[in-house]
Amino acid sequence: MSPGRVVDHPDPATRAAQGRAARAAVPRSRHGEWDPPTTRPSPVRVLQEQAKSRVPELVPIRDARMTASPFERDFETVGAAVANGVLEAHEDAPR
Repeated sequence: MSPGRVVDHPDPATRAAQGRAARAAVPRSRHGEWDPPTTRPSPVRVLQEQAKSRVPELVPIRDARMTASPFERDFETVGAAVANGVLEAHEDAPR
């Protein structure tokens, strides 16, 4: 965002309506459902391939950060390639 740019935010009623619409599209009961497509590459293999182009001394640090907690940094930690694969495969993912 550039300095001085004004961002219009929806009012609370609009945000609530947007939330209700999103909940209708993807109810909570579906949040735990996900079957990865058979064509999805292995996330471990993706990270191993990426490691080949990384600074070798830093790869163990990256791996340690990812294994500390699977939810600590979400997609930011696992890498864009893995996150992109998950989002592309999920029909309800934001586009």
